[in-house]
Amino acid sequence: MREFSVFTGEEILARCMWGEARSESPHAMYAVGWVARNRKEDKRRRWPNTYSGVILQPRQFSAFNLGDPNRQKILNIGRLRKGANLRAWHLACDSAHELCRLPDLGRDPTHGGNHYHDTSIKPPYWARGQEPTVEIGRLVFYRL
Repeated sequence: MREFSVFTGEEILARCMWGEARSESPHAMYAVGWVARNRKEDKRRRWPNTYSGVILQPRQFSAFNLGDPNRQKILNIGRLRKGANLRAWHLACDSAHELCRLPDLGRDPTHGGNHYHDTSIKPPYWARGQEPTVEIGRLVFYRL
């Protein structure tokens, strides 16, 4: 994950939100950012306490996985010139800035969610028997 070491935590968060949910609603993309924030602020210290630490852990956010086609896209966002992907990128940057700079937002759309999956795939093993906190578009959020 050294390729990502040149980016700040806020930039990593924006890339995560964009890479994971750019084709979803702005609300869903914002919720992905909250998952990272909830992990970063976990009272039980199950995850690192930085956005970079949380997001860059292996196999946590699929857009960062080796071999995932989104990985090259999030590394090369600077090549975006127009269209929906660029608009989603600007939204991800604004949302990441808000999540990083405003400590008491109190508007967590995931209701404490620290995991999620897309309904277009088979639910992961960790979702079995778990009650979702909310569904936003194709994303299902959980607090584990």
